[in-house]
Amino acid sequence: MVNLLDLRYLIDCKKKVKELAQDPEYAQQILDWLNANPEMRDELSEVYVTAIKTVEVQTKP
Repeated sequence: MVNLLDLRYLIDCKKKVKELAQDPEYAQQILDWLNANPEMRDELSEVYVTAIKTVEVQTKP
């Protein structure tokens, strides 16, 4: 049985990963990991898109 604290922890973790996806230092690492794990990429698609946008901004001249 999952308790509410476990669910809150999962929500907090997802929020933190979304924040990291906006950080140029972590965005490429997140992309690499999600590309290697398609099932997680689907689950975290919002994070994946945010990381792509962050990397694109960093690589533009």
